[in-house]
Amino acid sequence: MTQTEALGPAIARASAFLKDQAAEGFPEAHHRMRFPRWAGFSSAQAEQVATQFAPAVIADLLLDVALCQDSAEAASWHEIARAQADRLAQARLSDRPGGWSYFPDLPELPPDLDSLGAAIRLFARAAPEHLPLVEDPIRVALAGAEPDGVLRTWIVAPDAPRKALKRMRRGVRWHWGDTVDLEVCARFFLGLYDMDAARFAAEIARASAAIAAAQAPDGSWPATWYAGPVYGTALCAQLMEVTGQDQAAEAGHAAMAACVHPDGGWGAWDSVPLDTAMALAGLAPHVTVGVQDRAVAHLLRFQNPDGSWPGTPWIQMEAGRALGKIQRRITWQSDTVTTAFALRALAIVAQQAEAEQAETATPIP
Repeated sequence: MTQTEALGPAIARASAFLKDQAAEGFPEAHHRMRFPRWAGFSSAQAEQVATQFAPAVIADLLLDVALCQDSAEAASWHEIARAQADRLAQARLSDRPGGWSYFPDLPELPPDLDSLGAAIRLFARAAPEHLPLVEDPIRVALAGAEPDGVLRTWIVAPDAPRKALKRMRRGVRWHWGDTVDLEVCARFFLGLYDMDAARFAAEIARASAAIAAAQAPDGSWPATWYAGPVYGTALCAQLMEVTGQDQAAEAGHAAMAACVHPDGGWGAWDSVPLDTAMALAGLAPHVTVGVQDRAVAHLLRFQNPDGSWPGTPWIQMEAGRALGKIQRRITWQSDTVTTAFALRALAIVAQQAEAEQAETATPIP
């Protein structure tokens, strides 16, 4: 079986795995983490569970998969994305402005721009009737814009209930840090672009120019909340593409391409399926066939018998960063998240291969 022929079975196995996970609400992609009272947190339960952010990102990835497949298969992904959008709509915070918090039951963690951006993108693509839910959070977020148009990650509304406001400000000061995180900004403004590019044209243009100006000399962008060298650059490069920042987008693509390992994969140290899938999807139209083939081979080699791929760190949290001294880096990973990224990458490659075959088979008049 050739590599191209192997794509179909690999995609089918990954699809079956993700559909099984979707039927249960993506339980393996629920992030559990402990925030004990001795560390300064006030929740009655030390263990907190993030049930909405990763599934929302997965649903968005599955909508990308749908764009690459026939109508029947695409409809099944849209149904899954719609169900997740409905769950996300019900999870909107009612006790403080800002929309959604990664760990909603942790009083010290404010609503955040990343969760809001994920909600906007999913609602815009899968369930537009839920978009009224993001109007007030967007207003609150944009009210805190920096002079150059970028936004800080935490949405701490001054009119939040006094007790909640005090706890959130303490959390930002002691635990999270009050920073502009470029990959988070990129997701949010991509969300505004998906929602209504014309309405938010001025805000998107200002922020994308600022993000382009913050690009590192090698073309990459750093990521605060995501592990590895790829995801932050991939998100920012995507924003550059849709906003016409062509030079910055090309430099971002070149930076990602330069990070490939000799075995054809991507990763911070060794090649891992997650970073390889992210890079392959972002670079699919921009790299040689040889680079693409080696990346696909890497993914096919590491697919599990059940159709999934093994998770590697995706989310990261730098303990001590808010106080200026990083003590340790806490990471979280998910087989389901990795599999969604891998499926998207392989679906894009398969669609390209089909288009090339059709072009070759079409007789020249």
